Amino acid sequence: MFGNRTFYTEKTELSGLVINHPRLVQVCEYFGMVLPYGQKTIAAACSERNIRPALFLSISALYCKTADAPREDLTPSDIPAIVVLLKNTHRYYLEEIYPEIQQHIQLLSENTRSEEMRLVEKFFDEYFSEVKAHLDYENQLVFPYIEQLLTVKNNESHTPYSVQDYQEHHDDIEQKLDDLINLLIRHLPDQCDQKIRRNLYFLLKRLDDDLKIHSQIEEQILIPLVRMLEQNLQRQ
Repeated sequence: MFGNRTFYTEKTELSGLVINHPRLVQVCEYFGMVLPYGQKTIAAACSERNIRPALFLSISALYCKTADAPREDLTPSDIPAIVVLLKNTHRYYLEEIYPEIQQHIQLLSENTRSEEMRLVEKFFDEYFSEVKAHLDYENQLVFPYIEQLLTVKNNESHTPYSVQDYQEHHDDIEQKLDDLINLLIRHLPDQCDQKIRRNLYFLLKRLDDDLKIHSQIEEQILIPLVRMLEQNLQRQ
């Protein structure tokens, strides 16, 4: 359910859902669904990507802020689709929104020579290095481990790693972004180009919101499902 009045089911046209909730264009891309959607229902679009409609609707509700992270309806069979979604969010961060933010910061820097602007540049460079390390860890270690786990049969051996290692290593890359937003809003001199500054603020807030949901999916959905998968394999 999205909002208090409208129910969406797998029989709903995907186009109608996205028209009412434009942000879901991005979520559809994360799942590998690209425009145009035509008259496909959510069920048909999900079927083309081997995604359960229940998973798509649950994640969509999360991005639309109409529900908390789902717990009962999802199973380890949803893990492959969740990993695809997370890999695509990483690609979006690294190839689209972070370069766009960096470009805006460079434009501001060209027009603003101040200690505060130098601090913004330094802070962003350090922050982006941490983000890249976080995403590299997941791309190079966590996701391959999960994908290997999905193919293990009975007592076959697999990489000596566990979701507990992931949980202990997992850090919140969105926290420092709040500090960067505060620098931009509270301390950067008013002689900055206001259009660039405003657009940069919108980009940072969009990223901040997306990262918070990204972490929620990892911590409250992916990790519990992978733990369940590990336990199932141990019982076998």
